Amino acid sequence: MDSAIYVDVPSGDAHLVYPDGQVSVRFLVLIDAMEEISKLETLSRIQNPIEMMNATNRYFLINSEAERYQMLQAMNNYLND
Repeated sequence: MDSAIYVDVPSGDAHLVYPDGQVSVRFLVLIDAMEEISKLETLSRIQNPIEMMNATNRYFLINSEAERYQMLQAMNNYLND
């Protein structure tokens, strides 16, 4: 190929990846768009996102509280021995 001139696409739209592994800005925007679509599809599958978020937060808070209590007990045992 001697030329990158294509009549069926606008100027600059012919390549997404260039030599030496360089990607174009168009390619990066395309990847970002696909990630956003994936996020929206995931959100649409969740019946009640607020309830799911609250349940997830509650799980992590309980675990953190349990770890804090365990740490306090260990310190209490250490100081009282």
